[in-house]
Amino acid sequence: MDINHILSLLKSGAEQHDEQASTHEPPSTTPLVNLPSSVDLAAIDPDVIQQVRQEYWATQQQQPKQTHKDDDDDDDDSLDMLLDAIQGATRINSKVLMALGRLTKETNVLSVLQGCKESQHRKEKELYQQRQELVQQHQKQRDALFAKELVGAPVDWESLEKQSEKELKQMDTHIVHEMDREIRSQQAKLAKLRVPFFKVTSSMDDIKMQHKVLSILQDMIDDKDDEK
Repeated sequence: MDINHILSLLKSGAEQHDEQASTHEPPSTTPLVNLPSSVDLAAIDPDVIQQVRQEYWATQQQQPKQTHKDDDDDDDDSLDMLLDAIQGATRINSKVLMALGRLTKETNVLSVLQGCKESQHRKEKELYQQRQELVQQHQKQRDALFAKELVGAPVDWESLEKQSEKELKQMDTHIVHEMDREIRSQQAKLAKLRVPFFKVTSSMDDIKMQHKVLSILQDMIDDKDDEK
């Protein structure tokens, strides 16, 4: 379950909630709060991966062949020196790719990334469960009110639906805030390791570049899994 998928799950839960309540009176539609665009560690878009690969090969073809001496000089540079050199980079070039490769070998970036994915998965599952429990609670309240209606007792469907709608909106806002907090935590962890282009940000341009870096790291995780 990834960040974008949780919204479809929540929407499905809301649709089921509406169908069950339709036997009494049509409940008011409860719009879900849209989750903000963010760094998705659980599922990288295949189109992004393909784009990065194309950019990589284009960069490789445009790069003039270096002498063995140049290659040796690059290898002799410390990782910190390499990361300093690409600090002002605005695109993924051969130096950035080299830095990512060395980060995977000389730091625990891949295990940190894997930990971020697992933490995100747990958080999404927890939030989804919380919302489902609220929906079930609302349904029990409708059932109790319907039972009263069957025996002729006065009921107030409008008040119940307004309260249910209010509580669902509060829950959806809570979900957005929790996922924002999760994403900021992930960005901070990767920025601490000096992963190129990573910092705590909500800028769409910065996040787009972070997605590209993540797609490369995800490929590296997959390659390590294939080697096992």
